[in-house]
Amino acid sequence: MKPLLNTPASRQSLVLLRDLIEEETGNFYSDQNLDLLAMKLADRLAELGLLTFLDYYYLLRYDSGRAEEWVLLESVITVNETYFWRESPVIELAALQLVAELRPRLKRGPRIWHAACASGEEPYSMAMALLEAGEQGVDLLATDLDQRVLALARQAIYRQRSVRYLPAGWLEKYFETLPGGRWALKPKVASRVSFRRLNLIHGSELENLPTFDLIFCRNVLLYFRENRVLELLPRLARLLSPGGWLVVGASESLLRFAPPLEFQERNGLVIYQKPLHG
Repeated sequence: MKPLLNTPASRQSLVLLRDLIEEETGNFYSDQNLDLLAMKLADRLAELGLLTFLDYYYLLRYDSGRAEEWVLLESVITVNETYFWRESPVIELAALQLVAELRPRLKRGPRIWHAACASGEEPYSMAMALLEAGEQGVDLLATDLDQRVLALARQAIYRQRSVRYLPAGWLEKYFETLPGGRWALKPKVASRVSFRRLNLIHGSELENLPTFDLIFCRNVLLYFRENRVLELLPRLARLLSPGGWLVVGASESLLRFAPPLEFQERNGLVIYQKPLHG
């Protein structure tokens, strides 16, 4: 990493590259985190035989193979920390209360979207919670920018670290044991979630989605600059059905952005609801 950042010019090139990454993916690295970005990119530059960040910038901007490289880069720079039953109270709230509240006003089954799902633990946790609640006919869509983690999600095989916080009995009930300390989700859970690649900051991709009654976009907005959040929130609100809820991470307050949604506190948790009328 040091040779890449040993001159002012190399740091300026990294800033140029940083801004291109933010433009394309929404992920932003502040000036204080440039060294972290450099560290993430160093191995990829070495694999490509590139000597400078400027070389990589030109590859991503103009090279004929840039589309394939963006797929690889997205896997490098995306944060994919997740596990089953993470921030479990909000999953329980949705499965035990919100879905039941939705049903009387819907002529179809409830639809739930998990944005930035990483390797699938969050939507699969929801699928299990809905099974426990006796809820049938709920459509679950999970999306992510990173093709690599989506492949892992579809495979639905996990190691002990991912399943360590599951409620008692769920591991045996919903998983099959595999050699090497691995666990495979049973088809009755895995088949309930559909996965697809989606870039949240590309409005044209969001236009192809249906409306949802619950949108989970947790621990995503904290990686975006404020202008990106301001662009994204109205798009998410448009994708909510009247009376639907947006759920963000516990540390991601939206109040300063004045979203077109109503603030609610339920069971000590903050969620945001689209008005039923107006």
